[in-house]
Amino acid sequence: MQVAKIKVIPAKYNPFIKDFRHYYHVYIFETKAEMWQAGAKLSSWDKDAHGGYGAITIPCRREKYDEGNWITAPKIGDVLFYKDCLGSECVSHEAVHMATNYLRFKNQLLLTDQIDDNEEKLAYCIGSCTRQIVDNLYKLKIL
Repeated sequence: MQVAKIKVIPAKYNPFIKDFRHYYHVYIFETKAEMWQAGAKLSSWDKDAHGGYGAITIPCRREKYDEGNWITAPKIGDVLFYKDCLGSECVSHEAVHMATNYLRFKNQLLLTDQIDDNEEKLAYCIGSCTRQIVDNLYKLKIL
């Protein structure tokens, strides 16, 4: 059974990005089996479908033709959590996947050997995704 659905915008709270169109849907499931069953409908990827992972990020980009241009639909992925895997380590881990997928999509994942604005952009996206998930988990009384 799906316990909750949360919309997360990676660019929210990020002073380096002003485009708030793209988002993920984050789903919380009662059991790990239900999480993987839902994941199978969203992706053919089945790495460790029978065991360990209690969360998974599934990027998805849909292109559509609009007024002479190809544009990406606003939803860029789904993140699924088993409700017993909502600790800070797991939430931040999935937030890294969300942020890196988002910045790759925007052609803005440009890291060097120095802490610079590009690394700050990534850190803000990770923090934003984590913050939105955790804030909503508290609002929904899941945490």
